[in-house]
Order: sequence, then C-alpha cells, then structure tokens
Amino acid sequence: MSTSNNTTKVANMTDYKAGPRKRAPTHPGAVLLSAIEGACVTVAKAAAAMGTSPNKLREIIGGGTVTPDLALRFGRYFGNGPELWLNMQADVDLWTARTALGAKLRKIKPLKKAA
Repeated sequence: MSTSNNTTKVANMTDYKAGPRKRAPTHPGAVLLSAIEGACVTVAKAAAAMGTSPNKLREIIGGGTVTPDLALRFGRYFGNGPELWLNMQADVDLWTARTALGAKLRKIKPLKKAA
C-alpha cells in the first residue's frame, strides 16, 4: 500500500508475483516427524492417538502422500487444521510435476484473453 496526496493505493496481488522456487518445498512427512518429536511422543503413540497405524505414519515420514483422511487426523491431533497438511502435500506434488514437465510446460502457449 502506498500513499500520496492524501490518497491510498492498495497494491494488487498480481503486482507482487512470487518468483520461481529455488528449492523443493519441505515434505509434510518431515514436518510430521518434527511435530511428533517436538511433542515428545513416539510414532506408535501418535499413531494410536490418531487412530492410524505406526506404519502409515512412517510411510508419510518417508515421503508418502498425505491424504485428506490423514490431513484431518493430523490437523485434529496437532491442532493446526487439515488445510495445512493438504497444502504442504499440494506444494510438493506441484513442485514434483512442474520439475518433471518443465520443458513440455514451456512449449504450451497460454490462451489469449479476448479484448
């Protein structure tokens, strides 16, 4: 937001586009492990409290996919909501796909908007 001559101009979000990521986003499994360790509980205890298996949590910690079901469980257990967990997974998925499709995506010409 900038001001001049007693008027206020609110910047449009498109004025501040994020540049390309320099590194892959942190996988939600790394965050899960950190949260479990930070709570001073074992994977087995956390899994039991969330109604899932320790193997499922280890799978996520090892790079597996956070599903909506797991996101709901993680969000409830850690008190931070499922959106956080799904958004982290979406960031990883998009990064992976964008990296794999890089050259093919650059060949796609954007649709021109009608004037």
